[in-house]
Parts: sequence; C-alpha cells; structure tokens
Amino acid sequence: MKIKKGYILRQVNDKFLVAAIGKESKKFAGYILLNDTGVFLWKKLEKGIDESKLCNFFMEEYGIDRNTAQKDIEEFLKPLKGANIIE
Repeated sequence: MKIKKGYILRQVNDKFLVAAIGKESKKFAGYILLNDTGVFLWKKLEKGIDESKLCNFFMEEYGIDRNTAQKDIEEFLKPLKGANIIE
C-alpha cells in the first residue's frame, strides 16, 4: 500500500497538510489536515508498506496493543481509500 504520486505533505507553521498537485489536483480539491499520528502513518505510506508492517510500526511507536492499532489505522485509511489517494 502506498500514497499515489501527486499528493504531498507539507508543514505550515505548526500544522501538517496534505495537498494534491498536478493532475491529482483536478480530482482532489482542498487539503487534508493531519495530526502527529497521521503524519507518522502518512510517512510510512509514502515509502510503501503493507498493513501488517504498518500496524507493527504503529504499535511500537505509540506503545499500544494490536487491536487498538488496527482500529486506528483502519480509521485513518478509510477516507484516504475513499478519496482514491492510496494505491
């Protein structure tokens, strides 16, 4: 699983924003605001990673159990998948 080309993460002051660029900006107008947890997951997804490894990294980083990690990741991925941002 990987973030499609045409989406960038930028820090503006103390906020992290994801915006579409190029051809993708015609499909996705606006931006996504991410918290620190979202930034962590986004950066892993930029490199390409399967959900199992993503879950392991998430559990390790935040000291949470697998069930909580999976639920949080599913919640994070749902709108990205719905907007066709992940391939």
